[in-house]
Amino acid sequence: MFLFLLGISLLSGAAYSQVNCDFKTINEFYSKLNLNNPIQEQIKRRVSEVESGIDLAKQRPNPVVDAEYLKGNQFGIDVNSLQVTAQHIYEFGSKLNRRIEEAQLSATIQKRLLNLKGVETTVSYALKYQRVAQLTILIDAAKEAISTFEKVIEKLAVRSGLTPEERVSLLTLRLAANDYKARLNDFENEKTLLGGELTFITGCEIINPHYSSLHYKQLLLPLKNLSSTENGLVNVENLKTKQAEAELAVQKSLGYSNIAIGPVVEYQTEGNDKFLSAGVAVTFDLPLFHTNDAGKLNAARRMAAQKIESANSIKNLNIKKTMLIRKYERSVQVLSQMTTLERLNKQHAEIESLFARGIVSIPMTIESHRQHLDFLESRFETENDLLVSLEEIVFIRGETQLLEDLFTINSKN
Repeated sequence: MFLFLLGISLLSGAAYSQVNCDFKTINEFYSKLNLNNPIQEQIKRRVSEVESGIDLAKQRPNPVVDAEYLKGNQFGIDVNSLQVTAQHIYEFGSKLNRRIEEAQLSATIQKRLLNLKGVETTVSYALKYQRVAQLTILIDAAKEAISTFEKVIEKLAVRSGLTPEERVSLLTLRLAANDYKARLNDFENEKTLLGGELTFITGCEIINPHYSSLHYKQLLLPLKNLSSTENGLVNVENLKTKQAEAELAVQKSLGYSNIAIGPVVEYQTEGNDKFLSAGVAVTFDLPLFHTNDAGKLNAARRMAAQKIESANSIKNLNIKKTMLIRKYERSVQVLSQMTTLERLNKQHAEIESLFARGIVSIPMTIESHRQHLDFLESRFETENDLLVSLEEIVFIRGETQLLEDLFTINSKN
């Protein structure tokens, strides 16, 4: 009975896994990947590690306990002395607050960069899913062209007396067939490697991506009205400047000496006489040689350099964002003018029927297949470039909602 139930459980689990791995569109793949993937768990651990740095900064120095025991002989009399000092260390110069502030800024920067890495991971794997789906179409197109060429080659090769034009056509077809076989090999190799990456990120042994186009055009208006959030690279650069200022404050606080203060108890015996003494011990560093001037100077120079570096980075990022938006707009315009895949396939099927009837010449058939495959590659390259451009724009300004909007719009071919 136990084995029967175990078998049913395993079959159910396998069935569920298979259904869960059958992503119908890139939108569905992105949504499920955004909820859970191995990289997200890795990032969560890193975020937890970063946050622990704040706890580390909050730690105060431990109290110091010093015990000293002396035993001797004075003119034949045993002398014993035990002294115990317990001191608590007080940090002057607001060291604790400055340290915590710097740690919080550092953690904020690291967490935002990690969050961007999470977004980048999801988008990059969505792009790989889309690329595998595209490669499936390209592979089918290449195989179809090879099959067509080989059929004609077979017919021409059995003929005994070929005209000069037919001999040239036969040679050209063989070259074209070999060229397409090489391209087919490249497509299949790329698909194999990307399929392995999709297996890792999804946990699915078998995944069969389905191609669907995304509605890039609907993001044109939001891009023109793009605002900045606290999650983008621009804001990270501002935080880096604040962190450099906080580090300078930390170095300034280190110029003040800490004071250790606490009770002292001393117990002495001289023969039969006993003495008990109590008092207060104060310990601090005398600032005779330095007050951390070197540390302050180094931090001040680092802050000045960071301000210039961040200002340059922000200026460059904003210029890049403007150029990326222009590039995005042009690419959307080009894509919108391209023939849809549905219409392209219909046109190609019509040409194939004409060729089968012998109406279209061999050179035109070769050119038709070449144009068909080249067009598919150009269209797919434009689509993928749009997604990469949008990802870079989102990283700069932090508007991750744009990606959510893109992948929640119903897809169509």
